[in-house]
Amino acid sequence: MFHLTARVAWHDSRWNGKVCLAPSGNSFCVALDRVREERNDEAEDAVAGRPWAELGPDQLPACKAESGAFMSPVEWTRVFVHPYADNKESGGYTRARSRRV
Repeated sequence: MFHLTARVAWHDSRWNGKVCLAPSGNSFCVALDRVREERNDEAEDAVAGRPWAELGPDQLPACKAESGAFMSPVEWTRVFVHPYADNKESGGYTRARSRRV
């Protein structure tokens, strides 16, 4: 028997591919380091309830990196920025890339 555990930020609308209805009121987000560090309550409240598929990459909530929309029935786009993206010696292999999720 195998066991798989997935860690995701709590979502007030069942991870349905939309921004939480009350993002700044979701205290469970701050339990995850990356979400806590990237969270912007004012910006997320401004797009509350909107589908991720309708948002630009810079408008997505911080939980994008923690599977915050893993139950979404709609595809959305995320930009991945490699930690070494600013390293000139990488030859461009670490540039930001957009991926449909």
